[in-house]
Amino acid sequence: MWLRVLSLVFALWWISIDTNGAVGTVLVSEFMAANSSTMLDEDGESSDWIELFNSGTTTVSLDGWFLTDETGNLRKWRLPASNLPAGGYLVVFASGKDRRTPGAPLHTNFKLDAAGGYLALVSPDGAIIISQYAYPEQHTDVSYGIGREIDPVPLISRGTPVRVLVPTSGALGLLWTGGAEPFNDPAWLPATNGVGFDQSTNGGAGLIGWWNFNDANAPGTARDTGGGNHDATISGGPAYTADTRGRTGQPGDRALSFAGAGYVQVPDAATGMFDNATARDAITISLWIFGDASEPQPTSVFYGSSASDGSGIRSLNVHLPWSDSVIYWDTAGCCDPSLHRVMIGEPDSTKWKGRWNHYAFVKDVGVKEIWQNGSRILQGINTAGLTPVRSFFIGAFGFGNSLVYHGLIDDFAVWDHALTPAQIQALASGATPLEIDKLDPLISTDLGAMMRHRNASAYVRAPFVLPGPADFDLLLLRMNYDDGFVCWLNGVEVCRRNAPDSPGFNSAAPVERTKDSVRQTEEIDLSGFVGLLSAGTNVLAVQGLNFSASDADFLVLAELMTGRSSSNRFFTTPTPGAANAAGVLGFVGDTHFEPDRGFYFAPLSRPRRRYAPPRSRTDTSQATWTRTATFFRRAWRIRSGPPPSAPPGRAIIRRTSAWTLG
Repeated sequence: MWLRVLSLVFALWWISIDTNGAVGTVLVSEFMAANSSTMLDEDGESSDWIELFNSGTTTVSLDGWFLTDETGNLRKWRLPASNLPAGGYLVVFASGKDRRTPGAPLHTNFKLDAAGGYLALVSPDGAIIISQYAYPEQHTDVSYGIGREIDPVPLISRGTPVRVLVPTSGALGLLWTGGAEPFNDPAWLPATNGVGFDQSTNGGAGLIGWWNFNDANAPGTARDTGGGNHDATISGGPAYTADTRGRTGQPGDRALSFAGAGYVQVPDAATGMFDNATARDAITISLWIFGDASEPQPTSVFYGSSASDGSGIRSLNVHLPWSDSVIYWDTAGCCDPSLHRVMIGEPDSTKWKGRWNHYAFVKDVGVKEIWQNGSRILQGINTAGLTPVRSFFIGAFGFGNSLVYHGLIDDFAVWDHALTPAQIQALASGATPLEIDKLDPLISTDLGAMMRHRNASAYVRAPFVLPGPADFDLLLLRMNYDDGFVCWLNGVEVCRRNAPDSPGFNSAAPVERTKDSVRQTEEIDLSGFVGLLSAGTNVLAVQGLNFSASDADFLVLAELMTGRSSSNRFFTTPTPGAANAAGVLGFVGDTHFEPDRGFYFAPLSRPRRRYAPPRSRTDTSQATWTRTATFFRRAWRIRSGPPPSAPPGRAIIRRTSAWTLG
């Protein structure tokens, strides 16, 4: 049968679900009708885009499906032959370029209207609308779609106690998978979620230098802990923090403190340590920052030039941010936006001061990116090739010892290539530069001794408790796995990846996955199985599959999340090709004051005014002044769901006798 859901907030949104098949599991989950810098197509153009998501548990063929922006033409643009795996995303550019080659970037023959319009996904019969939007006016670099509010406390998380068995026979069958509780597992290994091992020897490939600022024994030296022996010189002011003041807060972790004077210089830049990066026209620079209260200021967090004294071409430079709260990433000169510079405003000051934040700056030939706390916030095109780097400074502009940073810098690292998204996300999650090619940061319980060379399979049981009936409609399994798995919920198989058709107690995964794939968390929507849960104890069971019993690495890390979905949401941080956040209902306008700022020579009396919706929050008590007085009023326009307006201030000055403003 067909189920249709109708919601009215700013505009109408419909979603059709085929409860008898896989058709209704594919949805338009997010789209952007006013793309400026969020995502570029293969031509380097900021085309609008549409994201399709398969929320089901099986692969769906999209051959013959349609996308349209017209209610009267449901067959406007046909999708080519392509398979969308369970939990997978497909981004289609709404550019009007009409490209339908399978395996290549896809482009519709229509564009989206930022002023508001219609968008629908239609089944292969050309008649049944699977999901559709009649959407309101859109905002630049803000996407729109289905919001997801995830509960802050997972049912199963990293650190959850689990039980593990490396089986020696198939005697248990499927009794251990949760369908025959209570199950007797005291002989199983008590473990912590995140089980596996990594006995591989790779790590640190392409790392030019890594300065972790932990060794304070020589106050004038910053040791290169990446193995390249490119020690840096600390001059003119920067100093090591006390122990535990580094970004982890753990004993032995320090950072380097900058107070507006001095710099850190890497002398080996003059002898060519950056030459591989220049030859490849590719580089990644990763760092953690903790700006002090004085930021934003006109400062640089690093700078590289083509001359050994810091003069010459501006080869590398980042303002994080400049005094205008804009992040600038410069290469090969300054400051042509087509050749040298990409930039993005960051009005949220908590992203650059008052707490630790991770940033990565990437150049891969003509494409440049800025990553913030594991999310890419900007992608742009700069066509100028990377110029030689013969001097390199951390925490300052370098030339003339100027533009010195104010705050803490930690774990500064440079690679001679563009890191992958998974590697950058691993850094943002706390991995060191030497760990981004290893699984150690994801492993809490090491199974190497009991599993390697003995069995390619391991059984994992993770019990969890629901205090009452399920009050959520989202159930999400987040998996990191090496190399495959089969998963059961209360004895019912709910998903599998890279597994044989009929796995036995010693089965192996048919394909070996790359480390990059393993580090990338895969989210699997199990919302269709919420009905399997009951009040009390439930069991998630996983059979982890290594590529072989002798393979050098293995991992099962399963997290089970709950939440609630909501329609018609704007996303100020778009996520093309990834899961959506909660989003907001819309945006409110700026505040307005009566009287406005200025000098007044007669008594003023203004009643408090309330707007509903949106509401205006002002002072709730009267205030009386004598003689010369200045009264500052600050207000926000707020409504449930949308973000508040900016909090402007207004100064009203009265020069003579007492007056009241209420």
